[in-house]
Amino acid sequence: MGLDYYKPLFIQRGCTEADIKQAYKRMALLHHPTRVKIERPVTPSLRAREQYIRDQRRQMDSFQMFFIVSEAFDILGDPMRRAIYDLYGEKGLKEGLQGPEGFIPPYAYHGDPHKTFRDFFGTDNPFLDIMAAACVPVDYYAGKDVDPAKVKEPPIYRDLWLDMEEFYTGCVKKVMICKKVLTGQGKTTEFQEKVLTIPVNPGTPNGAKFSFPNEGDESLETQPPDIVFVTRERKHLIFKREGNNLVLEHQVNLCSALTGHVIPITTLDKRKFNVAVVHIIRPGYEKVVSNEGFPIYGEAGKRGDLIIRFQVNYPNTLTQEQKKLAKTAMDCGPAAEEGRSCYTKILPITMTYPFGCACPFLEKPDAPEVSFGRNEMDVIMKHGGTSSRS
Repeated sequence: MGLDYYKPLFIQRGCTEADIKQAYKRMALLHHPTRVKIERPVTPSLRAREQYIRDQRRQMDSFQMFFIVSEAFDILGDPMRRAIYDLYGEKGLKEGLQGPEGFIPPYAYHGDPHKTFRDFFGTDNPFLDIMAAACVPVDYYAGKDVDPAKVKEPPIYRDLWLDMEEFYTGCVKKVMICKKVLTGQGKTTEFQEKVLTIPVNPGTPNGAKFSFPNEGDESLETQPPDIVFVTRERKHLIFKREGNNLVLEHQVNLCSALTGHVIPITTLDKRKFNVAVVHIIRPGYEKVVSNEGFPIYGEAGKRGDLIIRFQVNYPNTLTQEQKKLAKTAMDCGPAAEEGRSCYTKILPITMTYPFGCACPFLEKPDAPEVSFGRNEMDVIMKHGGTSSRS
């Protein structure tokens, strides 16, 4: 991940744009070199040279923090840079990467923290009307002040439709808006187009809101409204999302439900593996593959589960010979009357099962035998992990 740019501003990764602005205001004023208080000697025995060196060191440390805070705001204050940093870290941000619309060039800070300060506060002097600047800074995104005397219009909500894969892996969406802006000293309006960048992190919940302050139509009487994008999930052909879990509805025929089945899985990020089911599939049976569900939002590296639910397809017709064989196989004869039916038999504590039979893609002539307990009959050939739920 490299340098954590959230730490210099003392904010969390899930913070809003307003939180980032407020944090930069506080830290920039705290570490601005001009505002650093120079300590005077506490005793006259300290020599002037020692005091000068100590003051210079203090100013250098303050400028270094001022530089880091300004660079952090330059990255996190831009939605596109923040999205790239959250997804790919400092390395991806500063080395560049391939995006959906071509190569995204590497980022490099311009190196002038005073310019960042000036763009935000509208002044180079941190002492000039500092209280007003701290309370109502220049809008970093709109580039203009908003008259607080005007009544603010209610927010405008728009749906942002995303595929399940985009929620799963994360993405950056760009939305073009067309809005009215005041021109001619605020007496007339004209239409302007603007592109808004929306960073969607992996595991973002359906219904999440992304707010863009004052991006609605401007007018003489009211403040422009905020535009709020609400994520909406398109229906997927294979998977359903239940919280942090992925649900797969899988159909099997009666023969496979009774004798075993291997399910090929292709995940939302295009990985492939097989899941072997050796339990009899009964009504309500579910197969659970741990840590293969949706990324948990805000918790890097953690995922929900993949839950496989089964629908058993029964045959429409059977011949007399097939019925006879089925009765024999299902112990519908004298064995059932004597209490020796498969419906009353209890599985042994352990059962020897060859790997070659459970997983055809790993079949070997001399495959070793492995013992499974009653609750360990389901084998998932993936990362060596097993999990089941009946």
